[in-house]
Amino acid sequence: MEIGTGLGLLSSYCAKQIGEDKVFTFEANPALEQTIKTNYALNHVAPKLEMGLIGDSPGFSTFYVGKKFWSSSIFNKPKGAKAITFSVMILMRK
Repeated sequence: MEIGTGLGLLSSYCAKQIGEDKVFTFEANPALEQTIKTNYALNHVAPKLEMGLIGDSPGFSTFYVGKKFWSSSIFNKPKGAKAITFSVMILMRK
């Protein structure tokens, strides 16, 4: 499982090594979705990609999309970041 897919490079590598059916990856920045899918296509893999935020309790959370994708965060608002509110996806309950 990868939280914060970015460009999809690590999940592409993992999918090639252990099989795409064993790789689950999550990305909150909607602007990266097409880049991730393009990288998967170039690498001939299709790991399970979910777009959105994950958490341990239901509700909504704000994600701050920075000008540089690696500066995006739910914790710190980078200067000039765009705020996006998401419904939180729950992965599992105890």
